Amino acid sequence: MSEMRRAAASLVERRVERFESRYGLEESRSRVDDALARSRHHDLAFFVPEWSVDGGKVSLQATFEPAPRIPLMLRVTSLVFVAMVAASAWVLLSSEDHGALRFLLPLGTALGVLALPFATLALASNRAAREAQVRRAVRRAIVEDDARVPQPARDPR
Repeated sequence: MSEMRRAAASLVERRVERFESRYGLEESRSRVDDALARSRHHDLAFFVPEWSVDGGKVSLQATFEPAPRIPLMLRVTSLVFVAMVAASAWVLLSSEDHGALRFLLPLGTALGVLALPFATLALASNRAAREAQVRRAVRRAIVEDDARVPQPARDPR
């Protein structure tokens, strides 16, 4: 599978990750809520937490859902490109003189088709970054040992 196909598939897939907490249920919830409140843009990751207690161990099942607007955007983009290809073919094959449209419409269609993989890659990269930010915040809040996590040095200025 090519890297572009993998990136496009990652836009619409649902991912699940599990974290075992070192704390009790209520403390884990509050630590995760505080960590997510401190992290920026975590709301764009469509993070759905599911807490469970099994044998005295608290675990968090994090589900990362695709953004609801992405499948709609992909469908609309497909329809627009089908319409642009059909219009370009009609303009090129018709015997009427369409002036600049005869050149600009096929050029715009070709440039749009060439730009779509880059837009898809940017959206997939953005989603991966948001999910990584949420995973890092959750890991710091309930999985990692506080003593092992170095605090960033403050600038004395």
